[in-house]
Amino acid sequence: MYFLRRTLLPVVFLFGSLHATAHPHMLIITRLTFEFEGARCPGFWVDWDFDRFFSASIIHDFDRDRDGTFNEQEIRLIHDNAFINLEHYGFFVFLRQGETRTNPRKVLHFTASQKDNNVHYRFYVPLPEGFTGEFYVSIFDPSYFCAVKYQEEEPVVVVQKREGAPLPRWNIQENKNYPIYYDPYGPVTDTTIHTKWRPGLETAYPEEVHLVFPGGQ
Repeated sequence: MYFLRRTLLPVVFLFGSLHATAHPHMLIITRLTFEFEGARCPGFWVDWDFDRFFSASIIHDFDRDRDGTFNEQEIRLIHDNAFINLEHYGFFVFLRQGETRTNPRKVLHFTASQKDNNVHYRFYVPLPEGFTGEFYVSIFDPSYFCAVKYQEEEPVVVVQKREGAPLPRWNIQENKNYPIYYDPYGPVTDTTIHTKWRPGLETAYPEEVHLVFPGGQ
């Protein structure tokens, strides 16, 4: 995506052409925290930890006072210059009920932090009223520029806010029925999202978090 590609341009010049390989060029480690009210999920939190190369770029560009933390002004700069462009790509968040896959129209409460020279993003995804019973969430870059992996220790957290209500079940599974397509040899500046296969494109299958509330009500 553009905000990531633009920030990584110095890395491109240093290490050569990034589009010489079919592999993703940066890594995002993600964790999802779902907040339920009975069977309904009003929304969830997304946590991202970035690799050291992208982290170094963000710290260099936005930790203006070089104090090892991001203050409120610096977080606003990160939001406005290195995050909000993701709204054109669904914030890498894909929601599915049945055969319908959608993206959130907005996210809330964005913040950024740094620890041990690694950058962390956190934001909240509000869900429509109808997200009850069973649904799927996947985090991926549809251009395949960024690889997304779920945190090994605690990839998903489920919080139940209605006293006495059960917790939904969840698992993470690769979905072979809903692939994404990408150009492995596209230039660094290419932000095309391919919705259909054509010759020259590769196919990837996103991992989805599948949530099921007992009884579906």
